[in-house]
Amino acid sequence: MDAYLAAGVVGSSCRVECVARAVDTWYSYGRGYAVKGVSLEVYEGDRVVVMGTNGAGKTTLLKLLAGMLKPSKGRVYLCGYDTREVDESLTARFIGYVPQNPWLLVFNPRVIDEIAFTAKNFGLDPAEAEASILDVATRLDIVHILNRSPYTLSEGEIRRVVLASAIVHKPKLLLLDEPTAGLDNVLKDRLIETIKSLSRDYGVALVLATHDVEILPLLRDFRLVVLRDGAVAFEGSVGEALENPSVFYDSGLQPPVGVRISEKLGAYIDFYGVDPVANLLLSRKKLRDRICR
Repeated sequence: MDAYLAAGVVGSSCRVECVARAVDTWYSYGRGYAVKGVSLEVYEGDRVVVMGTNGAGKTTLLKLLAGMLKPSKGRVYLCGYDTREVDESLTARFIGYVPQNPWLLVFNPRVIDEIAFTAKNFGLDPAEAEASILDVATRLDIVHILNRSPYTLSEGEIRRVVLASAIVHKPKLLLLDEPTAGLDNVLKDRLIETIKSLSRDYGVALVLATHDVEILPLLRDFRLVVLRDGAVAFEGSVGEALENPSVFYDSGLQPPVGVRISEKLGAYIDFYGVDPVANLLLSRKKLRDRICR
């Protein structure tokens, strides 16, 4: 038994502050490595966003942290349990996982049955399950669709339903893969705020994987991990990355549009010695004359 596991963390509950811990973790699907030497610690209450281009290793890393994949090299611990040494069923209770395609988790006739399935599967008694389902459904604004078939729902609604299923048993770690995919900006903002609220109120650590840089301004209080070719290229705060666009460019990403506009304005001011925003009230001719003189 691993020393970390032997240090008093054996049991039915998560007894360590470090909810998930990857140590020099590698993973191969057979040809090359999708994840290369990643080390990452996620503590209770942490909020982490994992970013990278398609194929950078985001989904693989999430599945490793969920215990769904076993590392080819290195170690991954969930609440102190080494995922290579225990069955996935032992650590699954600590995890809420939502894949990029939420429809993969839909197989019950009604929305309430979807959520109740998770509650029952993780041993909540009927009264506890009923209370938890109602609480989660209220927070996610899906009470009015509990008796509907999930196959009649919109993309935004089904994402909230699957999120409810993932968190109804109060996991220690919530893992979300591209949660805003296919949503418009209004629904993105709403879903992100809901996720942040659930994480805060339930005390659930959160790891969110995405390549959607435009949601980063909503995640300023998150820690950012940028993957490039399966390895960690940057780890720091979202705010730090937004102030340093090279973090994105170096990993094949475009910074958020607001950052790019700021860059353009900065270059404009440096070149012409004039701030166009401060001169919006000038006539076009006066502004042109001032810039060109």
